Amino acid sequence: EVYGFNPMDKMQEAYYGPSYSDKEIKETLDRFGLQEGRDYVHVADKSRIATITADLIFQDKVVAWFENGSELGPRALGNRSILLNLCDPQANAKANRIKGRQPWRPSALTITKEEARIHLKDIDEAPFMVVSYEIYEDKQKVIAAGKHIDGSTRPQTVTKESSFLFWEMLNHLKLKTGTAAVVNTSFNKREPIVLSPEEALYTFKYMEDVVCLFFGNFLIIRSPNL
Repeated sequence: EVYGFNPMDKMQEAYYGPSYSDKEIKETLDRFGLQEGRDYVHVADKSRIATITADLIFQDKVVAWFENGSELGPRALGNRSILLNLCDPQANAKANRIKGRQPWRPSALTITKEEARIHLKDIDEAPFMVVSYEIYEDKQKVIAAGKHIDGSTRPQTVTKESSFLFWEMLNHLKLKTGTAAVVNTSFNKREPIVLSPEEALYTFKYMEDVVCLFFGNFLIIRSPNL
């Protein structure tokens, strides 16, 4: 009120952390001794990134995703995330093994706002992954992972306006799995969620089951050189 802002304004996103340009990411790759064409490729077309990621996830590959500003708060919301196939019943176990955490801990899912209403009871939107919803009985087999033992899930809903590239990737994934959703867990291993390019490379190195890292407009492939 003092500054003239609307005190009833609705928070729409949580991407308030630092972001890094392609130039800054490239400088980090160079400093780490990684070479273009051998260890990574530059993908100029963002839509191509969405397509490649969806293809890999559909093949049950685990992908690290580093995009734009980091998230504020306790959840990975698609900018510092590890992504797995929602249709894979072993996705939760994979995520826990990769991150070195207790086997009983569930992962959450990210789903487009449009798709959420089809799969989850009484949901309109849930952009911050902090509220649980019950999955419809006939969708329990569709959502094989990213849920709790009682059949509920703590989703993040994504819109075209809030996170376009992530939303686009989910819609590419729908063409393959039938559902615009993915298991989404934070990009970290026994440490806080990654923030900088340096932290992302360091953490990716020690996540042996993660096959690649989408890093802005760069795709880093796991190799001995890492």
